[in-house]
Amino acid sequence: MSTITLRIWRRMNGRRVAAIAFALSLLALGLFFYLVSRGVGDSDLPPYTPDTTAERIGVVISAVVLWPLAVTGLLLGHDPHRVLWLPLSFLGGLFWAVIIELILIAKNARRV
Repeated sequence: MSTITLRIWRRMNGRRVAAIAFALSLLALGLFFYLVSRGVGDSDLPPYTPDTTAERIGVVISAVVLWPLAVTGLLLGHDPHRVLWLPLSFLGGLFWAVIIELILIAKNARRV
């Protein structure tokens, strides 16, 4: 590894990354299940109520955070089994937690 990668790796706070990943994955799954329970996107039954702006924003946020579920569904050709939902959502949360941690490291590096 190059020296800059090692310096960034040493400066990462593992507990903070794990806490952010866990929180993000639970929030994203909660948002996903809330949207599914409200019937978002199910417009084939009358009355044909369009999705609200908040529901559309929720769908986009859920899709962005839970991207491993979407990629796994594309690779398998169908939705992944329910057993894989929690690990895949944690993987998505971990990805975004590392991005957040890198932003915090870069922000704090300028002050030093």
